Amino acid sequence: MTTEPSRTGPRSRPAPRLRVKIVVLAMSVVFALLGCEVALRIFVPEGLEFTAHHKLFCEHDPVLGWRKLANFEGTHVTSEYAVTERLNGRGLRGPDYSYEKPEGRYRVLVLGDSFVEGYTVAFEKTFTERLAARLRDRDGVDIEVINAGTGGYASDQALLFFEHEGRRYHPDLTVLMFFDNDVWYNNQAQYWRGQKPLFRISADGLELTNTPVPAPAVEPAAPAESDPLFRSIKKWIAAHSRVYVLVRDRIKSSGALARWAVSLGIAEPPAEHELPATVGANVVPSEWRVYERDPGPVIEQAWQVTEAIIDRLRRKTEEASSRLLVCSIPFDADIYRHRLDAIHDQYDLEPGAWEVEQVSARLGAICDRVGVDYLDPTQAFRDEAEQLAAEDQVLYFPLDGHWNALGHDFMARLVAEHIGPVGTLSAGAASGGGADHGTDGE
Repeated sequence: MTTEPSRTGPRSRPAPRLRVKIVVLAMSVVFALLGCEVALRIFVPEGLEFTAHHKLFCEHDPVLGWRKLANFEGTHVTSEYAVTERLNGRGLRGPDYSYEKPEGRYRVLVLGDSFVEGYTVAFEKTFTERLAARLRDRDGVDIEVINAGTGGYASDQALLFFEHEGRRYHPDLTVLMFFDNDVWYNNQAQYWRGQKPLFRISADGLELTNTPVPAPAVEPAAPAESDPLFRSIKKWIAAHSRVYVLVRDRIKSSGALARWAVSLGIAEPPAEHELPATVGANVVPSEWRVYERDPGPVIEQAWQVTEAIIDRLRRKTEEASSRLLVCSIPFDADIYRHRLDAIHDQYDLEPGAWEVEQVSARLGAICDRVGVDYLDPTQAFRDEAEQLAAEDQVLYFPLDGHWNALGHDFMARLVAEHIGPVGTLSAGAASGGGADHGTDGE
């Protein structure tokens, strides 16, 4: 007589096997992430400290709002670039330039924002250095192009920099690089980096307000319980992991993924100042109102202030025996149609709600009125972008929105063509007489 095994006796339990599978899966994921981390680091220059994007190498300045740190070296690393930025004794990118200009040397001073500062590329690949190389090779002259760009500066800060510092370098040519958001911030006393000077139009002309610029308030340290472990871990990973930054940037570049991450509480809603790539909110940044077909009185006032600033810079450069050239910086969405379409989709804009081209056109009209030489490189950039597309190359970093090395070099080429042989650019040369709204390369 056989005895059947008891139904209540011991039996195999799947739980331990499941736990083993989970552990193996987790370890596989960890090793895969470590492998990706190692692979990404291979393509990043050795010796660079991995830091968050837009680490600010600045300090408070009572005249300008902020200025770059003197004798400082730091790094900018994102999923798109890794760049070491070295600042000289006066906080400019490049060697220590003397105020006194050596005899026989031609000197160009370039004013502007982060496009000019060029922290997305190595110094020798910046627009200013490529311009110097092109003019030197073409004209065979002793030439210096001083990079006075500082991230976040609008035209008002560029003007003040020239009045307080730039003129001391005795530039033969001063170039104001103008980005579209200058219009908005020329009429604002606040930027995300901090407070800034503000010009107002009065009966006596431009009146400077919000100066001395108040120093940033020192925020008290938050209590320990307000900074949970999750946030501390997240901050550490963001500062040390290339994989994290790569994934974060890709999520931010997708409106749907960004909104999903915000809804889950694993990402913060984007701030208004952030670039088009950092999407996730449906509120159009205020600085973009300049593109609206009917922007309203606030933007109109900002344009009036902008014109007064450019006119004053013209006068100040003339007093310093320097010729002035204003050059617009094309918005990447004005060069690549898919970028503009993505912005329209992101913010649910009506078709034709924006007229991006009107900014450079209006800037050109201002330069005509005040008698300043003007270069609008927009069409040339479009043509170049179309040619590069056949080689699967671009002029801007897709996520960051600034020029890559190709963009810097192309702008240098256009400016060099526009100004012609530097021997003809004496201070006595006519600086106006009909603004040029194109380029020799168009």
